[in-house]
Amino acid sequence: MRLIVNVIFAFLFFLSITRSNAQIHCGSVELFLEEQGNSAFTFTDFSKYQSGYPRTTIARLKVRVTDKVIPDNLCSWNLILTVNNNGANSTEWEVLNHYSDGTGPNPLLSILEVRITNDCMTSEDFSNFVPLSDVNDILEIIKPIIGTLEASDVIPSNSCVKNVNGIGDYISNYSEYTFKIEVRLKPGMTFNPGTFALNFNFRLEENI
Repeated sequence: MRLIVNVIFAFLFFLSITRSNAQIHCGSVELFLEEQGNSAFTFTDFSKYQSGYPRTTIARLKVRVTDKVIPDNLCSWNLILTVNNNGANSTEWEVLNHYSDGTGPNPLLSILEVRITNDCMTSEDFSNFVPLSDVNDILEIIKPIIGTLEASDVIPSNSCVKNVNGIGDYISNYSEYTFKIEVRLKPGMTFNPGTFALNFNFRLEENI
């Protein structure tokens, strides 16, 4: 057992996935989570805290979507990320422990930036690091289809363009169906020291 006694800040990420069960246009829609490395970021001295935490890959998402036995040309999917802080103020991290009297401000979500990429850069909004602001925000990795679903809305695999959402999988179409989740922290010097947490929830479902 290792005990760290001079911790100033620790940031924890908890990852989960959900998928739709009953399909209308697709045969199956599956999402697999492969965690990478340590999801706990610890600052043990002020110099590290001041400079911020470098970007790191906390997970890889693998998508597999299959067609029905009788193919349906409307089979397509979307992938979203939501953030949960267990009921804390919507712009703050969840507090697990304070290492002080807790009278100062708690860390804001805005110190965290997220980038979600694959080799084809199919995620339209998150190919660059973007800051979080509020747990009520929904981050659309692959955008849902709004309105009536048309066959022209389906972007087939092997296109290697934005928002690929057709039938495919992370084995045959690795560059489009495997997403790397990267985060980086940009702390300042005015927050309560302690341990803080966020839950990342990934949801894959078909467009209907």
